[in-house]
Amino acid sequence: MRRRVYPAEEDIWTEQSDIFFHIIWLALLALVMRVPGAVAQQAALVIFGIPTLMSMFGKIADKLHCRKLRRERVAHAPKSKGIIQYVGVKKETYKRSSRGSTRIRNWYYLVIRQIDPITGIGTEVRSKLYRIPLHKYLRSETVTLYPDASGWKWYVEDMDCSYFPQKHPKISVDDVPPPQNPYWLLHLMIMTLFVLLYAVQIIVHNTRKL
Repeated sequence: MRRRVYPAEEDIWTEQSDIFFHIIWLALLALVMRVPGAVAQQAALVIFGIPTLMSMFGKIADKLHCRKLRRERVAHAPKSKGIIQYVGVKKETYKRSSRGSTRIRNWYYLVIRQIDPITGIGTEVRSKLYRIPLHKYLRSETVTLYPDASGWKWYVEDMDCSYFPQKHPKISVDDVPPPQNPYWLLHLMIMTLFVLLYAVQIIVHNTRKL
């Protein structure tokens, strides 16, 4: 089976930490709303939670809009054949907070030889950035290219990607990226534990009142 891979501007899971946070927050809200007498806690969750939810839904809406633009270009723009040359890596340094340690995030892009359908001449173009290490999942070098509205950027279609990393990748990468940061999972577990303890505290406090 072929895995559908979206560039970062269309990939909803690029915001995976925000999505997990809001899922936990909604679960806490649903739990606290069922506790009688927890009016103050319910009001605080609603007041502080609505802006963050709106922010998340706004990001998702932007990504869905980018997907719509892709579908329109694929339906109407001229297509051409592309042959993947290699996968490039763009490193982005960032801080999670003002006092946090510096982290490195890797973005991946394809360097493709675009074959002109009329002349047959090849031109080297770059794809948009992707979240996953494409060289580990690609099973074929052949793709289909569609220009965006500006004519300078390209939509890559018909990428043959597997669902699991391959033992012997067929596509080379121009740089060996550093290990991915695993700490987001630890942060998620700590945040989940904090939310559960807070919910239990509210339930016990209001049960004693009854």
